[in-house]
Amino acid sequence: MAADPTVVGSRSDSDRETTTALPELETVAWRPRVDAARLDRQDALWTLTTVAHVVPFLAAAAVLVWVNREPPEPLFHTNFQGQPYLFPWFAGLVGVALVGLAHSEVLGGLVDNPVARYTARISFGIYIWHYLLLEGFAHITGGWYSYGRIANASTHFTISMVMLALTYAIAAASWRWIERPALESRWANRR
Repeated sequence: MAADPTVVGSRSDSDRETTTALPELETVAWRPRVDAARLDRQDALWTLTTVAHVVPFLAAAAVLVWVNREPPEPLFHTNFQGQPYLFPWFAGLVGVALVGLAHSEVLGGLVDNPVARYTARISFGIYIWHYLLLEGFAHITGGWYSYGRIANASTHFTISMVMLALTYAIAAASWRWIERPALESRWANRR
């Protein structure tokens, strides 16, 4: 009886009596061979499936923002809970898209980069410090820099970029001198 050519390591009963260099391999359950072309087809199908699931959600999120640009967001007419930022539709669409990105080698590579990894590392500091920074600046400017107050797009962009840079700097300092030493301390690692 000839061995099945599609199964790696399959042996007929007469072949089992022969001595092999590694006798422990006799008890290993071998898997069917998978050729490179089949793997490439599966990878292409997986990428296509991910694109088909991610792109529509991101496109729907972009359309949602575009359609709801008027009336101005402070009126909160765009959702059933009266909350800002197109809640819960925008967050839900972006969340579903991010879940899909995590399962794609091609699209996942676009969002898995050194900047995203660094942002993830200091994200707690960004979360903690950004509100204090924004509210402090709004207080210093007499409420001029607050939600819905700046009508000039270039002024808003410039101030937002400065605030983003300051937030990253403060979060990085917080990670370096507060969070990381606390996480590496004996107190945090005791068992």
